[in-house]
Amino acid sequence: MSDKGYNGWKNRATWNVALWIGNREDIYLTMIDSFKNQEWDQSPQGVKRWADMIFGAETPDGDSLKEVDWDEILNLVKESIA
Repeated sequence: MSDKGYNGWKNRATWNVALWIGNREDIYLTMIDSFKNQEWDQSPQGVKRWADMIFGAETPDGDSLKEVDWDEILNLVKESIA
């Protein structure tokens, strides 16, 4: 059994951000370009700033970005640009 709280992620907000990144081609390609071209710092804070630009304060379906585990989203970014 996983120690992750929501569908393998720390919580619903983290899962939801990952879901939006992975399921919207425009957001995914923007992420790849932004981090591969080093336009954004590859750190939890850099990923948070990027997501704030993309989503604002919450995902399109209402999950607050304040609850997101940015270390987990950074891992997603690094896996995606490898």
